[in-house]
Amino acid sequence: MTFLTLALALVRSGRGWTAGLAFGLAITSRPGMLGALPLLLALHLWHERGRSSGLRNAVGKGRLMPLMARMLPLMIGPLVLGGTALVFNALRFGSLLQFGYRFMLVPPFLRERLLEHGQMSWAYLGRNLYFVGWQLPLAVRDAAGDLVFPFLASDPQGMGLIWVTPAFVAVVAALWARGRYEARMLLAAWTSLVLCCLPGLLYYNTGWVQWGGRFLMDAWPIWLMLAAVGLRRLPPGLSMVLIVLSVISNLWAALLVALRVWPGCFS
Repeated sequence: MTFLTLALALVRSGRGWTAGLAFGLAITSRPGMLGALPLLLALHLWHERGRSSGLRNAVGKGRLMPLMARMLPLMIGPLVLGGTALVFNALRFGSLLQFGYRFMLVPPFLRERLLEHGQMSWAYLGRNLYFVGWQLPLAVRDAAGDLVFPFLASDPQGMGLIWVTPAFVAVVAALWARGRYEARMLLAAWTSLVLCCLPGLLYYNTGWVQWGGRFLMDAWPIWLMLAAVGLRRLPPGLSMVLIVLSVISNLWAALLVALRVWPGCFS
């Protein structure tokens, strides 16, 4: 997440080579972050538009070589670092695409899922969406059924994004664009958001013990960008309420963890 944030900041300021290096480090940390490529390419090509006759002109006249040359600074880092990681996989595990997950020690119920559907499957999509999308906070009760401190907390398997970070509800307001440039950037951002989040949504577990869906953090900088667009379009008062609720939710999580109350309150 750190390196993806850095890559987006660098490419926005026209530093394609260093942005490519940061992006390469991001995908060697989490291969699913490769999904951010559409947004990075869109930002990079838009910044480079003044150095040639433009993307539409390059493609329209069949001059793809100038276009490829413009993308090269952003692609060298991912190609070199990503290729090195694949070779390392082959040396360690005997396969370019084996990242070591096959050797994980998992509980019996998760082992059953792996044997039935494998590590990645569309069969997991519905369950994962439920926990990271709209799973409600759970009431904390004692053996007699009475509410006890901390009263409300996240299900250890995850809690819906709308409760963890309510400000991200504002991404809905970023579904429509105002102008050609914004339309292209939003399309690239939404495409990257879906591609980055999809591997985690197809994974065989939700992320284990977590306050929210931790796999969504692969695309956290993109969530922030879209939320920023959406929050500017909402009434200022509503935007402030959503931001304050987001701070409260995460402050509550930090407090309960620091006090060693959560997740033990559900055991």
